[in-house]
Amino acid sequence: MFDQAGMAAYADDDDGAGARSHHDVAVLSQFLPGPELAAALAEVDPAELPTHDVVLVARAWERLKAHAEAQQVRVFAELA
Repeated sequence: MFDQAGMAAYADDDDGAGARSHHDVAVLSQFLPGPELAAALAEVDPAELPTHDVVLVARAWERLKAHAEAQQVRVFAELA
């Protein structure tokens, strides 16, 4: 459903207004932290998900945040 190219292969349960009402968020764990994961997460509306899926989305955001913080530490190390 998700793929490394982004949301093009995303399962789309259209509610008639163009909004996606449910996502297979378990595949977020297959994304490497980076722009593709960020793009996939930006498409997810947690209000439309069951609690278990919200937890999976939160974990994916944490992985992305940790990746960004690690990159920031690398940059700061160059200033030392």
